[in-house]
Amino acid sequence: MPSLKFPYLRFRTNPSRDPLRRQSFQRPVIPLRLFGPTGYIDTHALVDSGSDGTVFDHELAEAVGIDWKKGAFHEVLSVDGSRLPVQVSSVSYELEGHGFLIDAGFARLPYFKAVLGENGFFDRVIVSLDYGNNRVEVKI
Repeated sequence: MPSLKFPYLRFRTNPSRDPLRRQSFQRPVIPLRLFGPTGYIDTHALVDSGSDGTVFDHELAEAVGIDWKKGAFHEVLSVDGSRLPVQVSSVSYELEGHGFLIDAGFARLPYFKAVLGENGFFDRVIVSLDYGNNRVEVKI
């Protein structure tokens, strides 16, 4: 079983606007390649164990020719309780040469261009989130 290891990505913040007064914070964000009819695009995705599904920003879909508007419409709840409209379509993505064909949501995402959740990611791999050692490990 291949094991892929990625460092958490660090993001700078404005301490005066951060409730914890942090200079920066880190998140489990990993690189991936999204495929579509007209090619592929390299991006980064938040690894989110609290997300029920995998969601990509509609701008990524458009960049690779995925007609995301034809997908089945759903509303999902975000962590703040707001409803996020998504269109679900089949899509393929790759992590360092390991490909996945899944049904994913496409929506306007506010922070990250992709979110890897239970369906489409955690149900296909073994994930270790090691905040203390600043590492995400994905076993495929």
